[in-house]
Formats: sequence, structure tokens, C-alpha cells
Amino acid sequence: SNLIVAQSFLSMTQAIGTSWTFFTFGVISVVALIFVLVCVPETKGLPIEEIEKMLEHRAFHFKFWKKRSNTLNMNQTG
Repeated sequence: SNLIVAQSFLSMTQAIGTSWTFFTFGVISVVALIFVLVCVPETKGLPIEEIEKMLEHRAFHFKFWKKRSNTLNMNQTG
């Protein structure tokens, strides 16, 4: 993110002005903070097994991400 800011700051200040550049980076920072607070779980002091369970329940489950054992069991029963 620092590289992006360093590379884009001067061109943005010339294009939209200094205040709008700082406003834009501020909005991006607030959105990033909200994302971290909502989507990143606290794992301090938890054993790895509990962290795996927590992340497994929060993960997106698309068809191509299913484990092979689940698809094999589904084929055998159905």
C-alpha cells in the first residue's frame, strides 16, 4: 500500500488537488479499517484447532472448493 501511495500521490495532487487526495486516501483507510474489524477474526490465545474451526465456518464454500471426501460420500449415497 505504501508503494501505491508513493507512486500515485503526486499525479493525484496535480489532477484533483491536495485536499481531495488526502480525502481519498482517508476514505480508503477507513474502508480498510472496517474490513479488518468485520472480516478478520481475533486469534490471540487460541489453539490452532479452534482457529481452523473458526475459519472453516467463515469460509466461502463454492462447489470447486469442496473437499474430495465430501464429494465422494455424496456420490456413494446418491
